[in-house]
Amino acid sequence: MRLQVSGQDIPAEVLDLIASITDRARLRYAEVVYDPDRGEVRLPLTRLPLVRQRRVLPNVHDSDHPRASIVTVRNVLACTIEDQTPAGFGDEVQLLFGIQVRDRQVYAGSAEESRGQTFYSITLEVSEPSLEINDAGESARQPEA
Repeated sequence: MRLQVSGQDIPAEVLDLIASITDRARLRYAEVVYDPDRGEVRLPLTRLPLVRQRRVLPNVHDSDHPRASIVTVRNVLACTIEDQTPAGFGDEVQLLFGIQVRDRQVYAGSAEESRGQTFYSITLEVSEPSLEINDAGESARQPEA
């Protein structure tokens, strides 16, 4: 799958779809790359293909066929990473509510937390939203138990 969106007037339904596609994805946070010269951030994910998008109940994902994906965010002005992952935790976190795009901000946060603090979050300030989701192949490494 390849999905690319950009511009100031991205419909809310498309932004909701991006969040749904990346909901429950595993972010390999140690491999996140921020290139301030290019104004670009690359977020490596192992995502579960979306089977059914729901408004009230949780989305339905195909957990039997994970996909390695790269989410590239362009037009990045600032990148703030909060990393509170404990030693020995591993190299992935599960995204809670997927990648959220609102106005000039892109946000992703982990489902894992301790005492109300998420283990990992990334907030990007952008001049104009521009995202691309690219699947690397038909299958990805299995999430660690």
